[in-house]
Amino acid sequence: KREGDDIYIEKEISFSEACLGTTVEVPTLDGPKRVRIPPGTSPHTKLRLKGLGIPHLKGGGRGDAFLKVLVRVPKELTLEQRRVLEELAKVGL
Repeated sequence: KREGDDIYIEKEISFSEACLGTTVEVPTLDGPKRVRIPPGTSPHTKLRLKGLGIPHLKGGGRGDAFLKVLVRVPKELTLEQRRVLEELAKVGL
């Protein structure tokens, strides 16, 4: 998606990746870039990738790219996944 000279990218990560942090590859106008998602990232967090947007028409720089982080919540769990999540819930997560 584009707004002016800025572009918007969405990337889905797992619940555990949101909690622990991860590195993802995202498409940009300059080719794929690796972006670090910090631990404790909340759903719909927007990360600014400075200068990776559309070049300004009047010269001198570029817009930015914004990465919106979507956290995937599983619709179904295995028995083991459910057990682990119940244990995490007991310790406040």
